[in-house]
Amino acid sequence: MTIVDLTLAHADETDILAINVMEKRGFKTGVTRHYWAPMKEPDVLFVDSWLSMFAHCGTHLDCPRHIFRWGKTVDQVELDCFMGPGCVLDFSKKKANEPITGKDLEKHRKAVKKGDIVLIRTDWSDKTWGSAAYMFQSPFLTGDGARWCVDKGVKAVGFDFLQEEEVKKSPNNVPEKYVVHRTLLENGVVQIEHMANLKSISKPRCQVIALPLKLIGVEGSPCRAVAIVD
Repeated sequence: MTIVDLTLAHADETDILAINVMEKRGFKTGVTRHYWAPMKEPDVLFVDSWLSMFAHCGTHLDCPRHIFRWGKTVDQVELDCFMGPGCVLDFSKKKANEPITGKDLEKHRKAVKKGDIVLIRTDWSDKTWGSAAYMFQSPFLTGDGARWCVDKGVKAVGFDFLQEEEVKKSPNNVPEKYVVHRTLLENGVVQIEHMANLKSISKPRCQVIALPLKLIGVEGSPCRAVAIVD
């Protein structure tokens, strides 16, 4: 059994999207630490850390509340939506600004089973994370590609690229036009965004785990995503 880490290491300065969103609203992500050094035992160090972060920074989950008032939050979504059998669909030959369409996905129809967690691989985060290219030149999933995932009955879709074309227009994007978010989340399909290292999954099928923090009433959460390959 091999465990493959599919999660980006969190560092505020590399997440251009989070910085853009937070600063636009007057907030800042960050990790603050306080060190307590006991006077009588110099080798002992007690550390407390405070986290202040965008719920959608780095590798994270989107739940239906992210875009719909009636949608479930991370504490309401059933845990089995965040884990289970998955498959990797290889689109690593896709170039900058190239769409992944329903027709593209249909070529992989035999690989995808009902209830799967589908991981769409482009290697884009491995190549460009932390640069403007990730934000503004990423391949993207089309609306009919999102509909294809819904029609196949998958429970979650993971991306290693900025999947929504409209987001690439930041800061002038229009959330009402988030066709991928709307299509997937309206149908209860969880999104796992900003994944990494999908190329290291050695087999087309695996077990996927991407658990959120149990945050009451919150629409998304950072997660530690892994694949388990037998």
